[in-house]
Amino acid sequence: MNDKYLLKQKQIEFTVKTPEYKEALKELSRAVKKGCRKAGNESSVVSVFEIELFSFINTVLNLKYYPEKERLIDTERHISKGRIDSKVGAFIIEFKHKSKLKTSKQIETASEQLANYLKGLDKEASGNYLGLLTDGVNCKFIVSEKDEIYEEAFSELKSAHLDRIIKSIVLLDKVALTPENLVRDFCEPENESIVSDLLQSLFEAIESNATDKTRMLFSEWMELFRLAHDDKSKQKAIEERSDALSEVIGRELKTKDDEYKVLFCLQTAYAIIIKIIAYKVISKIKFNKSFIQFAELATATSNTLRIQMNTLEEGAVFRSLGIVNLLEGDFFAWYTTNKQWNKDIAKSVKRIFQTLTPYEDRAIFSTGDSVYDLFKDLYLRVMPAKVRHSLGEFYTPTWLAEHLVTTALNEINNPTEWMGLDPCAGSGTFVTVMIKKLLEENAGQLSPQRLHSVLSRIKAIDLNPLAVLSTRINYFINISHLIDDDDVFEIPVYLGDASYVPQPESIDNIPCLKYSIKTLKGDIEIVLPSSAVKNTTFFSKTMTAIEDDIHFLDARNIKQKLISLIPTSDRRTEILTHIETLATTVVELEE
Repeated sequence: MNDKYLLKQKQIEFTVKTPEYKEALKELSRAVKKGCRKAGNESSVVSVFEIELFSFINTVLNLKYYPEKERLIDTERHISKGRIDSKVGAFIIEFKHKSKLKTSKQIETASEQLANYLKGLDKEASGNYLGLLTDGVNCKFIVSEKDEIYEEAFSELKSAHLDRIIKSIVLLDKVALTPENLVRDFCEPENESIVSDLLQSLFEAIESNATDKTRMLFSEWMELFRLAHDDKSKQKAIEERSDALSEVIGRELKTKDDEYKVLFCLQTAYAIIIKIIAYKVISKIKFNKSFIQFAELATATSNTLRIQMNTLEEGAVFRSLGIVNLLEGDFFAWYTTNKQWNKDIAKSVKRIFQTLTPYEDRAIFSTGDSVYDLFKDLYLRVMPAKVRHSLGEFYTPTWLAEHLVTTALNEINNPTEWMGLDPCAGSGTFVTVMIKKLLEENAGQLSPQRLHSVLSRIKAIDLNPLAVLSTRINYFINISHLIDDDDVFEIPVYLGDASYVPQPESIDNIPCLKYSIKTLKGDIEIVLPSSAVKNTTFFSKTMTAIEDDIHFLDARNIKQKLISLIPTSDRRTEILTHIETLATTVVELEE
């Protein structure tokens, strides 16, 4: 990726939106049809079509493409190899003379031939392929997507068809958003990868210039990720973990703090990457356009990049899209403060935008039939196995998760009303499998009903903020095809310890729940009437609104919003005192 590539992409994006381009397409359509009507045989059709098409791409878009001709391909229904007329990347054209597409039977036979070519390509290298059947006057598109073939109508060649053909060819440089491509582009080559580069930049920033805020977040994070150091029974595993972290950072780690710093920076690097991926995909899914201009940020100034990343980390941009809790303030936003940010971090983050610029930003799934864990392979590659295992992290293969979920569903009495909870979500493998099962069950329902069913019946918890982040994004992507522009919802994946639940307590005969959160500056004691959390949607929205009040150190507003959750009959003096104490405590901690 370089500036020249980005400039060309911008030029193409501008050109295809102009009225002149649309008029030129109409003229191209007329020229192709005129020439092909006169064609005496199939080779003449090919010649006219391709000369006009590729001359147009060269002249108007300043690009040169040379199709692969007469490509041999194994087909599903023929023992012998088929021969593709013309292929450019994932787009192929099957040409026929008009005399061979006159009857419905001829069109059906030719369509079957093209469909078999697409299946053969998918067998060679799994992916999405687009095929065009044409005599230069009429045409038909056939799409191969996730082992399914979709045939469109056979109709007269129009400028809209040519626009689709040209964009399919021009956008072949786009990279598919797949687990395999993410691993390749972010983790290879090992010592020069984006992950390695970003890790080094973050580690140097903490080592040489950690701000007070960074040190505070790092200390709180250490309390959560307490590593074993002195357990003699685990000495070999401890040494292997230390060696793995030393290898990742490329230097000997002499102290326990050094190990923590590398792990903290490694988790931060992973979090940065998947947050940027999330925003690229999610804004496209919700509004069919990208709100982050990746090509622009790939060449942006350091300060522009910092401001963008700070806005992203705060999560407000996702809330404005109707996703209440996709990103929440976490340990891993430390690098975006003005005092902590530096030119090396900026350079490393810029590489992420440069790498993701040619990636697809379309909605990943159109039907929901193909559901998968997008980030597990990336996380397994970023985080050394010895480190993961020392933290008690063991990731279930998808095939095993599918087997376990299927077996469990076969055992329950009422399989139409099951609910699923993964209390140790990891990257979301079990969650995505459960979503797939539920979507298969309610395939006949309308999208709003299907969306509500998934959100209300499949939930998850994890103690690791990285796991929660990965699972939330996976959850959202896998239900994206059900979401309408106006939908506002919370993703039911929560950060917390599934083994530590609120304790029931009675205050002045009012049933309450008590929960304590430990911090280095003291415990946060939360006591609320059970009635306050009865309406989970209202409770969640209130908590989100309180985030701004905490940011602005407004204890009064926090108190009022918490009280609004409680029915008047439950607003006893002792309960209100707990509320006031809580509001004061969180403001003090923010300060």
